[in-house]
Amino acid sequence: MDRKTNLEHFLIYYRDFAKKYPDFYMSRDYFYEQLRRYGIPNYDDSISYEGFFRYWKERYGNKPNINVREDKQQPEFLQFSNSHNKSNHIKMYLSIPSDMLQVTANIIFDYLANNNIGHQSKIANKDCSDVLILRLEDVNDVPKVLSFINNKQTLKRISRPINPFIMNNGILGITFDGSLSYNMTVALVLEKYFNERKSTNSLDYVSLEDFKNYVSSFYNDTFVNKSKISEFIGRKDIQDELSDFKKFSPNDNLLQEKMLINYMYVVSNISIALNTNDYNKLLDNYFKYNNDINNPDLIYEFSSLEHDSRNNKPLH
Repeated sequence: MDRKTNLEHFLIYYRDFAKKYPDFYMSRDYFYEQLRRYGIPNYDDSISYEGFFRYWKERYGNKPNINVREDKQQPEFLQFSNSHNKSNHIKMYLSIPSDMLQVTANIIFDYLANNNIGHQSKIANKDCSDVLILRLEDVNDVPKVLSFINNKQTLKRISRPINPFIMNNGILGITFDGSLSYNMTVALVLEKYFNERKSTNSLDYVSLEDFKNYVSSFYNDTFVNKSKISEFIGRKDIQDELSDFKKFSPNDNLLQEKMLINYMYVVSNISIALNTNDYNKLLDNYFKYNNDINNPDLIYEFSSLEHDSRNNKPLH
């Protein structure tokens, strides 16, 4: 099935779920878990990849242009990197079954190391639809990596579907999300959408077109005319994310403004992905984001908002 059909099926499935279980709160964490399980039959989260982690740390221990390590900040992932100290990565997702994950990672990370491609990537310690995430530092490397992976017949045969809210290029999902999580942002929008449809008794209106319109309205009301930005900032999960950012950059007084700009672009990316699979549109947004994340005029727009997020009540 094409991505549009998969999007429709996803939304209709959870519409029917919401009707069947009207008292169940469809939270951001709930939808994030559904996205992680997407396309995996007989999902089993009890299988650990710790043995793979030991193998990769040994295999790449002395290989040039690659560093493999565990990070206490993200214990659920093994980190693979060859950093050229560039930021604002292009992110690619691969969903690979456990019995082929080792050979897949070897193919991809050997290629990246042998070609000295800058990246900061990771593999999850348990099976999920985004088990292998590549984060390329140089946008000019993206076409080369896409071509290499998509032309590997072995990888094409074994890859599983990426969740359909991500733009795809061959077997890879592709986006950018700055310092945030694209899938967690999709989950946030899904939470808001379905619980609003439930609370207004309008679940029958759930469809891909209706969801597209909702995302567009959410974007405009939150980040353009800003009529709902205080509500957004007041969410407990948004405040928790901001607190986490402050731990890493305690002296940056513009973290909230930059986080809002970051969210603005991730929601924009979701809207683009819902409407097209044109990679060039994603790239256009990527270059705009690189300019706007430190744009003093845009930062001032968000910093001049008269709100006190500490007094806002979380949505749930």
